[in-house]
Amino acid sequence: VQGRGQQQQHQHQQQQQQQQQQQRQQNRSVGVWTSLYVSSAHGLAHHGFKHHVGGYRAPSVLALRTACGRVLGACVDVEWQLGCADWGGAECCAFQVLPQFAMRTASDGGSGASGGFVSSNESSRSRPVGMGFGPNSGASPPFTLWLDGDMLRGAWNSPLTGEHQSLEVVSAEVWGCGGKAPLDEQMRLREWSKGEATRRAKCKFPDRAEWADSPDKALLDLGGVKTEHAER
Repeated sequence: VQGRGQQQQHQHQQQQQQQQQQQRQQNRSVGVWTSLYVSSAHGLAHHGFKHHVGGYRAPSVLALRTACGRVLGACVDVEWQLGCADWGGAECCAFQVLPQFAMRTASDGGSGASGGFVSSNESSRSRPVGMGFGPNSGASPPFTLWLDGDMLRGAWNSPLTGEHQSLEVVSAEVWGCGGKAPLDEQMRLREWSKGEATRRAKCKFPDRAEWADSPDKALLDLGGVKTEHAER
């Protein structure tokens, strides 16, 4: 009888553990945020930011703290597109929590010329390098929240008071809001990119004679297409 009771207790504990594991898996996939980027660990720089948020194909939240104690940031509803583009949908917003709460959303008319709430520019010389959230044509730079390309400086143009405040950023974080699936997809994409970089590093570049003899074959070899029967 004692042995049967211990067995039942063990089974009950196993069931509880399984239920707890299932609950944790559900929490990871629905409603739980994931830390993607933390400047204190990854460095307050555009390169680290891009590396850790790139490929995360789900909504996320950017949170900033400045030297004067402001807490502000932005919510984006799609993957970060950090090239030279206007992007972001109807659920995007720029916000300030401290010292006074304020927010500008896409529904407030905060869309750029190309229809995006966010404007990113990494390299174009025709406009400032950085990221702007929520166009505000009455200010310079013309955004509710602006971050320079180095992520160390920026500006806040309050949608409530019209106040223009220069920012000195001391910390930044990005939290993913899509659960487990987009995080797993980001990891798979990152591993694929590493593999491609390794493959290209090992690629033998044709010499001048090979280019002159058979440029088509040289291009195929560069692309990893084996053109010799013995190599296939």
